[in-house]
Amino acid sequence: MALNEVKKISANRRQFEIGVDSDEFEKGIDAAYRSTAERYGVKGFRRGKAPRFLIERRYGKEIFYEDAVNILCPKALEKAIKASGLDVVKDKVDFDLKKIDENGFVFTAVVTVKPEVELSGYKGIKIKPFEGKVTEESINNRVEEILERSSKLVEVTGRECRKLDTVVIDFLGKVNGKPFSGGSVNNYTIKLGSKATIDGFEEGILGHKTGDVFDITVTFPQWYQEKKLRGKEAVFTITLHEIKEPKKPDLTDDFVKEISEKKTVEDFKKQVKEDLEKELEAEKEEDKNMQIIDKVVSLVNVDIPEAMYVQRESENLNILRNDYLAKRVTLEDVLDFTKESKETKKTKSRELAEQQVKLSLALEAIVRQENIVPTKEEIEKKYEEIANISKVKVDEMKKLVEEKVMIHDVSCLKAFEFLKENAVEEAK
Repeated sequence: MALNEVKKISANRRQFEIGVDSDEFEKGIDAAYRSTAERYGVKGFRRGKAPRFLIERRYGKEIFYEDAVNILCPKALEKAIKASGLDVVKDKVDFDLKKIDENGFVFTAVVTVKPEVELSGYKGIKIKPFEGKVTEESINNRVEEILERSSKLVEVTGRECRKLDTVVIDFLGKVNGKPFSGGSVNNYTIKLGSKATIDGFEEGILGHKTGDVFDITVTFPQWYQEKKLRGKEAVFTITLHEIKEPKKPDLTDDFVKEISEKKTVEDFKKQVKEDLEKELEAEKEEDKNMQIIDKVVSLVNVDIPEAMYVQRESENLNILRNDYLAKRVTLEDVLDFTKESKETKKTKSRELAEQQVKLSLALEAIVRQENIVPTKEEIEKKYEEIANISKVKVDEMKKLVEEKVMIHDVSCLKAFEFLKENAVEEAK
């Protein structure tokens, strides 16, 4: 393989001219013969058993040229890309055969490359000061949340059920007067207002008392999991057995001892304050990160190949699907549960992909312009971190992640730290 030249066709498209010599061409022809010989009939031989020279004598010496070219071109292009040092994006490749004979062939291939980014204005990025702070009110609110989470359900009588009550019911559902599969349950517990059922079901229970038997009419939504019930009207006969309401415990030293290592209410509130301060510090760091990301992404003003966005979206979707599969949930289930349309999901996916691609290009530009090179110790540390998270040995992780990939990732992380160190907080 010989890389003759590389031409710039447009901002992000490059044309390779590549020559394949007679020796390589001969190997390709032989490979084509071995894989396609059974297509050709030669008298006296079973299909696939005729010698190559007889097939070429009968059908012409060029009979295997096309298949040989198809075998050799991708490999030759891969070598040419590596030799060029260009960062090629996974995208369509336009092949064109320029010359071919028994001495070899010459072809061109037009590929997509990453845009050339020269970044300016990334030093001294201005960020707005974080406004959050821990107050007496926020401490009391957190304590109140803890008390509510520690509430216990107690049965109530003599009143109608209301929102946030937990009720125990029997229900029997019918569509067109006939029971349906899964529409009947006894002693079913549900918190009113939790939105755990279809619209109208929980609302229909409100205002009833223990012992009441009544009907609720609801319509199954179009996104309902059971397709046969979508859009159908159903009547549920409800028997209300119990009404329970949450009762919060009192904030006492005894309660504090039950749920924590603290012994007094005063010490417990101090711990709550410390926890809130840690959370606030994390929020402040996240806010700073997001402001920097937004600013540095806005500095990327180049023509970005569509293929980069498509590839990033595909990678994100695969991560999402794998996460859902681990939880035994499908993407369609999530869309149904959240009632979020596929169009909305697609728009959000595109916006995220655009931000990720631009951020990656910006960080790579900073790595190059600032000559950021991670040390061997930093690379080794990152391998160890990822191995610990993945619960595999470091040596195994090194087999899974090439060193050049790790160098790239660590370099980009260092570039982001460079941005943070050089960011300037505006005056309040």
